[in-house]
Parts: sequence; C-alpha cells; structure tokens
Amino acid sequence: MNETVSKHFIGYHSTDIQGRPMWRGPDGWFDTKKPKLPQRGDILWCFEGEGRPAQFRLVKRAVVSHSKKGRDWSKVHFDTSLLVDALVNGLPWFAELQRSQFFSQGVIQIRNEETIDGLEQLAATRGLPADLISRLAARSQADDLAEVENDATISETERAALRWARLGQGGFRDKLDRLWGEACAVTGCSIRELLRASHIKPWCTRLTTMNASTLTTACC
Repeated sequence: MNETVSKHFIGYHSTDIQGRPMWRGPDGWFDTKKPKLPQRGDILWCFEGEGRPAQFRLVKRAVVSHSKKGRDWSKVHFDTSLLVDALVNGLPWFAELQRSQFFSQGVIQIRNEETIDGLEQLAATRGLPADLISRLAARSQADDLAEVENDATISETERAALRWARLGQGGFRDKLDRLWGEACAVTGCSIRELLRASHIKPWCTRLTTMNASTLTTACC
C-alpha cells in the first residue's frame, strides 16, 4: 500500500505590506503567484514578518484543504491549524531559511529535512526552551516508572511490560505508532524523540491501545 507523504510549504505574511497582522484563527488562505501549489493534506507553515529589521514569527502549522489556481493569482486554503505564535529570529534552521530567501509574498515549498524537523519541534513544544522540554520529559517518565514499581496490584510480568511501554519499547508502542500514524494525536508532530506512548486514563486499562494515544511531551 502506497502512503502519501505530505509536502511542506511556507506561506509568508508581511504585516507592513498587508497593513494588519495575520489572522490567528484556525482557517485562512494565502495568495501566491508560484506555479507549484500545495495539495490537500500538505503542511503549510504560516510566517509573519514586521518592522525593520524584521521580527519574524511562526504563527501556525496549517493543513492544506485545497488550492485554487487562478489566471494571475492562486489561493491556498486551510481550515485546520495549530497556533504556535513564536518568535523565530536567531534559531539556526530559521537563519538557513533567510539565507535561502524564502521570505517573499506567496507560498514556497521547502525540502530541507533539518529545517522541517526544526519547524515540527517548535510547533510541538509551542516554543518552550529545550532544557525545559528535556526536564518535563525526564520527570514524567520517572514519575510513571515509579508508579509502576510501587503498584502492588500488578504482577511482575505486567510490571515488566509496563516498563517497556513507558520507555517507548515493545508491542504497545508499536501498536500506537500504527494506530496514530507515528505522529502526535494532537499536533501531528512526527519527531520520534518528542513522542511518548500516553494513556488517556492513567494505567486504568493497562496496555489497551483504545485507552492510549501517541503524544508529544508538550501535550502530556
């Protein structure tokens, strides 16, 4: 079975040119003269710039609903998005985007995997500092493992299985990966290092995948 891989695009909104900030709601569109248009399901990273020197923000991670080609201008529409609204000046992957001159009015495809990973990580963590993300991930894992070790109602076999599940190992994690497409059920983030197998009701149904989803550390 062939899987469709989403392509990634940048949409840029200049507050100085448009005379107003980008709409922060979940839907919207971008006008573009570029010939290559995103298709349904592609990812559109919505940036906003203002001032001189410009301050840039990643405003949204949007999922394209459709594109409509026009004679002079085309429209790229989205009706689902995750609000990020984070300053990106100074981030390494953003400096590369600036060097590549991606920031002009319109919609442009990006192919650099490191840049896409940087965007996904920022969206998944809503701009939290990297050291805080690490501390949250470590703390929650330690707390969950301590709960497993101290639960006198479970057998040693189940205790071992739960350890593997919480550490991202074994069949439980594999089943969740298949169920949720190896991505966060809330944000769509697919960065492996940020994902954890998460129970909806803590441990109440143990290894049942219907009581679980794959989430990033920011959503846990």
